[in-house]
Amino acid sequence: MLTSRVLDGWWRARARVPRATRWKLIGSLLEKASPPSGTTSRLVATDPSPAAVLDTKALPQFPVFPLERHSETAIWMDGRQLTFGALSARSLALATIFAAGNGGNLALPKGATVGVIVETELEVPELFMACRTAGLKILPIPDVLHPTEVENTLQNMKLDALFCTSRYYGSVLARQGNSWMEQQATPVVTWGGKMEGATISYEQLLQEEGGWDRQDAAVLLDSAKELCEDRAAAPFDDFVYYMTSGTTGAPKIVRHTHIGFIPSLLHFKAMALPGAKYMSAQNTALVSGALGTLSALYNGIPTVLYRGYGFDAREYAEAVVQHQPWYLVWTPMIMDAMSRLPDSTVEAINSSNVKSIIFMGASFPLPLVQRVVSMFPRIAFVHGYGSTEVGSISALPPDKLLLWLRYLDRHPELPPVLPAGVMGGPLQVPQSVSMIDLTTGEEVPPGLVGSIVVNTAFGSNGYFNAPEAQARLFQMHGEDSPANRPGPRTYVTGDRGRFLDVQLDAGSSEVTRLLVVAGRESEVIVTARGFNVDTAEVVNAVSSYPGLDLGMVAVGGVKVGSGIEEICCWIAVPEGQVDSVTADSMDKFLRSRLADYKIPKHFRFMESLPVNANGKIEVQALRRSFVL
Repeated sequence: MLTSRVLDGWWRARARVPRATRWKLIGSLLEKASPPSGTTSRLVATDPSPAAVLDTKALPQFPVFPLERHSETAIWMDGRQLTFGALSARSLALATIFAAGNGGNLALPKGATVGVIVETELEVPELFMACRTAGLKILPIPDVLHPTEVENTLQNMKLDALFCTSRYYGSVLARQGNSWMEQQATPVVTWGGKMEGATISYEQLLQEEGGWDRQDAAVLLDSAKELCEDRAAAPFDDFVYYMTSGTTGAPKIVRHTHIGFIPSLLHFKAMALPGAKYMSAQNTALVSGALGTLSALYNGIPTVLYRGYGFDAREYAEAVVQHQPWYLVWTPMIMDAMSRLPDSTVEAINSSNVKSIIFMGASFPLPLVQRVVSMFPRIAFVHGYGSTEVGSISALPPDKLLLWLRYLDRHPELPPVLPAGVMGGPLQVPQSVSMIDLTTGEEVPPGLVGSIVVNTAFGSNGYFNAPEAQARLFQMHGEDSPANRPGPRTYVTGDRGRFLDVQLDAGSSEVTRLLVVAGRESEVIVTARGFNVDTAEVVNAVSSYPGLDLGMVAVGGVKVGSGIEEICCWIAVPEGQVDSVTADSMDKFLRSRLADYKIPKHFRFMESLPVNANGKIEVQALRRSFVL
């Protein structure tokens, strides 16, 4: 039961007023809220996506699927698979171990924190499900992080248990000089066999203590209900501690709530049609990979996990053809790799069951999207935009994406940008997006650039142990408004953008409001002449260089001479085309499209660009490696 009078009053009022005026209520709440020092004085909500009823019953407590589904395969990875019945039984067995311990090693109190260092493993979804059932918090840590980053995270977090692969334990955690291992008394569980110094192996934990292979899900469900009924977390309690990607600075830990799980569950509920299947190549330790996989499984959608490391486009394409999924999710790295497939492989995917591809992020160059959409004309592409802090923010559905591409063909004078979404679009969650001038707190008119601000009922509880970032980027509204109580949240995304009101369809008078992301606040380069340069604009211009199949492009500021910041552009050029472009030819090309002060002073042509675990370009690493 939600007890906040502010949020409860808002939902009651929602049922009595038209949608057009509904969001004035939350706007008035935001105006009256007293923001922390250093934030805006007034953040106004604009017309949002259609709101869904806030129903905490949408939060599944126990992962038990209908009996007729128990023998069906729920999840595949690297030749291994689990049925829905086995997934239920294993998850509930883990939950009972956590709740009671069965006299074993891992009896954990309600609210305890479980860490998991992982890339993508078949067992990760059941571990998430078990923690939800047992009222625990979970901290997924991508094992592709630098060992020092992992160790610093372990030092700063109070973990009650830690799960990791035996490979990672032996090569990193147990190595000589690891101070966390020397100091901790935390139980450590390893996948792939017990390691010296670890408490128990994952396999032993389930077989010896859980007995999942000797009990069916119905028996375990009765046991789990009895043991865990008093451990159910409140909707706004912390559930998952997600690490941000760290592309714009040191990684931060975001405190996701249980209720923050609802939007993703609702999206996948609409996708749960007979015969549907989902395939993810995203790291299950990241918010997009974990929430997508869990939401698909909770809604009974069979899921294929493709390993998140060592991505190989042809191998991935073979897996698509083999498993015949309906839904795929692509990062910029995946899209770039898939754009280079031979015609025969492209045809095989076009002939498969793939119905929709969701590509997430604001860093997709428009020429790359145009090329891929034309390669796969039968597949519906959806562009999604969001953040670790609040999840999905907006979406550009397939029909609007195609209309926008045609609109650009009719208006070649416009900059080649890709909208991040449609306002009033397909997201069925109660939230709104505003464009704000952070110096005044006033809304910015359509067409002008401002800071993207999200007002939502599903946002996270902010950052763990980062009060300065919390005060700068989050506002929690409502009476008393502690971070873990119900109430609207306002999040300053750190992205700059603008609204565009355009008549997309030449045969219609309908005006569509698009959200366009112009880049990060931190990605605005201030030149020596005092001009501000949005890196996203430069990336899009470089990506449209004619006659060259450019790969990924990154733009950033680099310090030269006495510390003056200049613009550098890093370009991944395909093998065999290195001689097709030079710094001089690129400079000449850009001068016909960009103002002089926006043209990079330095170009670096590379075989590939470094990316992080989420497929985003590591701009900070490129800047650090810059040599004049």
